[in-house]
Amino acid sequence: MRAARASAWALGCLLVGALGAAFVARSPCSSPARALAAEPHAHGAMPSLGAGATYESAKAELLARTTNAEMLAKGSPESFNRLADAAGYRLDYARLSGDYASYSLAEAHLAAAFVAVDLRGVRSGETKTGPFLLKAQLDYTLHRSKAAIADLEGPERDARLADDHGLLADVLALRGAATFALGDYEAGLASLREAVLLAPRAGHHERLAIALAKVGEDDEALRLLSQTPGPTPRARAWLALQRAEIHHERGRLTEARRELETARDAFPGDWHTDEHLAELDAEEGKHDAARRAYESLVARTEDPEFLDALAALVDATAKDRAADLRRRAHAIYMDRLTKLPEATYGHALEHALREVDDPAFAVTIAEKNRDLRPNGEAYTRLAQAYHRAGRTRDAAAAIRLVLASRWTSGESYATAAVVLAAEGDTKGAHAAAAKAHARDPHARTRLAWLTR
Repeated sequence: MRAARASAWALGCLLVGALGAAFVARSPCSSPARALAAEPHAHGAMPSLGAGATYESAKAELLARTTNAEMLAKGSPESFNRLADAAGYRLDYARLSGDYASYSLAEAHLAAAFVAVDLRGVRSGETKTGPFLLKAQLDYTLHRSKAAIADLEGPERDARLADDHGLLADVLALRGAATFALGDYEAGLASLREAVLLAPRAGHHERLAIALAKVGEDDEALRLLSQTPGPTPRARAWLALQRAEIHHERGRLTEARRELETARDAFPGDWHTDEHLAELDAEEGKHDAARRAYESLVARTEDPEFLDALAALVDATAKDRAADLRRRAHAIYMDRLTKLPEATYGHALEHALREVDDPAFAVTIAEKNRDLRPNGEAYTRLAQAYHRAGRTRDAAAAIRLVLASRWTSGESYATAAVVLAAEGDTKGAHAAAAKAHARDPHARTRLAWLTR
């Protein structure tokens, strides 16, 4: 399943969101660090807002809470708590609904919250744990991992001074996920494991499992995800979705479908699950079912990835419609690149590589994506972009960095097979092809577009 998908990596590490929005000045504790510790839900990373039994009921509940929080914030423009509530709820609504405009709104609410803190007269050197922890969550969600790590310096200092293991575990888990996203796998995993040891909560297990799967530790990842309880239908569906991702990455399509059906039954109507099922239907040749599913997804979300997927399915019989779908997708991506570039690079890159006849455009986005999060996924996509642009030597250099790291991916190995063959490294290409097949027997078939 597509690695750049929003629901996979950024959203896979589910953040506190609105659950942590009430952490300052709501408790009799004297410091924000202690106030956060006193919040009963603040440390849990699994979602419980939008806890309805179906996607539509959860979305309606969360939208009502978000709207109410924003009304209260509008009436109290100098209240950090009100503005932070609005930011947290709006962020969680964005994650659930996929509404990009809500990410921008969350960012605006949080910026206003920082202004409110300053207006309130917070003195230099005084702690701002609450504001910075919420900012770290937002920055990480939007793929600004370096900024997220910087945001966490104050909260980590406060947690250690207060000997607050719960708060420290939250900080370490988020820092570990951000560090891992930047390509420092050992440091990221160490931080994630330390968080689990300090506070073995569901969200910390989930973050660790997702990272482990990226470096080939599938058995431990699946064990953690299977043993992690989901407090709501939404959370249970999300855990099943992560297990499905791991099985799909290994080419175990039957197991992936079983987990996706579990997710669908747990939280009916969720587009995150429906898109994975649609993709699996297309991959297995069930084109009519896939087309119907993508028609529904496009109508419900107007997501550009689904527009591209539907275009691919109708291209053989309705070329004019396919071209129109691709034009709509391109316009949306260009708009998002302007408004939320960091959050869009990875998603727009797949579109640029497969749907845009401009190799230089793909290279530009791939290089920006690499600079933002220099991990195995980003370098794999960079190698693909260089290959499409005829920059064979650069493509080989990029993919060899991936091969020399712990990053474990059928797509990466299949990319290496194509790129190294183009460079003339027959031995290296054969070795990469063998690793791709061992990791995922379908990997090279999925990458057929790179050889066209």
